[in-house]
Amino acid sequence: MAETFAIWQTEKKKNIDDLVDMTRIVLSDNPVALWKQVTKIDSWLGYAYLILAQADGWLDEEEYQALKKVRVTYTEKLSAYEKEVEVKKVVREVREFRDTVRGLAEAIKQKVMLGQSGLKSFGKLPQEYTGDKNG
Repeated sequence: MAETFAIWQTEKKKNIDDLVDMTRIVLSDNPVALWKQVTKIDSWLGYAYLILAQADGWLDEEEYQALKKVRVTYTEKLSAYEKEVEVKKVVREVREFRDTVRGLAEAIKQKVMLGQSGLKSFGKLPQEYTGDKNG
């Protein structure tokens, strides 16, 4: 199972780089440019949450598989804490990836909120700047 996670993780590497790029965007003082930035960053936030949900699923599966192995490998009686430590050791890489995505999602969320606050301070709705009647 870990090999399958490794393949998935490799496939998501470019997306993680893109998420990091979203956190590095310097928000514009120009309301039209800021509106475009916020909408772009917000779309990446949705994608970050998708990757986070998938990573949570991988972590659940890896923990389940690791616990099964711990039960078979250790014939002596282990305490619940000892089992937990053994499982955490096995799934460390999956948890680290999940936590990284969670941190990026939170950083992007904060960037969106900051951009929205900036837009609000201009005192006009974004469509008044862009001419977009839908948005």
